[in-house]
Amino acid sequence: MASTRKRKEEVARIQGFIQPREQTSLRDVWRAFVTGGTWERVGKASRRIARFRHKRYRGQVRLEWWGKALRFAVEDADTSGRIGGAFLGHVQRHGRSAVDRMDLQFR
Repeated sequence: MASTRKRKEEVARIQGFIQPREQTSLRDVWRAFVTGGTWERVGKASRRIARFRHKRYRGQVRLEWWGKALRFAVEDADTSGRIGGAFLGHVQRHGRSAVDRMDLQFR
């Protein structure tokens, strides 16, 4: 008998860490996602973990505090890469002076 369950759609995924510079915090980057007009928070509210959805592009971004660093996962539902670009641009705009480096891994 064939399975009637739908398969989960394949999604492109970028994940990694954002490392802060010495004596700085990534709190402004976090705050830009929470209070900005481009991203809206979805799911359960938590101080350590948050999911955001872009108002224009399909997909989600998951941010999590990992000590002083932020761990992220970008799930691009339409595999166009636009949500990944929007995420990186948002981090660059709002964390330019605070971000030391970003480690990316494509899946």
